[in-house]
Amino acid sequence: GLVLISNVFGAASKAVDCVLQVGDVLTGVSVEGTDKRYRLTALDYDRTVEDIGSAKQEAAKAAKDGRGNGAIRFEADRLVERATIKVEVVETRADGSSSIRSIDALAGENLRRLLQRKGIKIYNPKSKRFDMPYATGDCAGEGLCGTCLVKVEEGMEVLSPREPLEDMITRGRPLSWRASCRTVV
Repeated sequence: GLVLISNVFGAASKAVDCVLQVGDVLTGVSVEGTDKRYRLTALDYDRTVEDIGSAKQEAAKAAKDGRGNGAIRFEADRLVERATIKVEVVETRADGSSSIRSIDALAGENLRRLLQRKGIKIYNPKSKRFDMPYATGDCAGEGLCGTCLVKVEEGMEVLSPREPLEDMITRGRPLSWRASCRTVV
């Protein structure tokens, strides 16, 4: 189940800190002043309303006992439009010639998955793995083998910061090299 907010009205619509919007998906409700939390993800409408009612009762009880202010706090997920980023890929052929291919990426997209989805070959089946130097082939994006390294010529500032694992994989290589499986556009 999925419970979408279709309207915000009454006191909730006038609340200063009300951030719920039409289209948000309710994921949880917690009781202020307690550690009580109801998970609403995947519940149908009736069960969601029932759990919200239970949270309201728990909040009233907590306020009466001096453990809270009688408030409940909703948790919600929101779909947002992601920015599109232009990525230019220089593809080098076996004969040494190259071509530039421009592809669109969504902000937050993993670089390895993007390149694979666009049919851009990043793996050489003969590349030796970082984690198993006697083996070849990739590790399916787990960040272990170092066979998906790419050179970033421009735009490093729009990529995710390096993680310690990526630093280990790229040790001894130029700073312009990134592990595409660990890089987010």
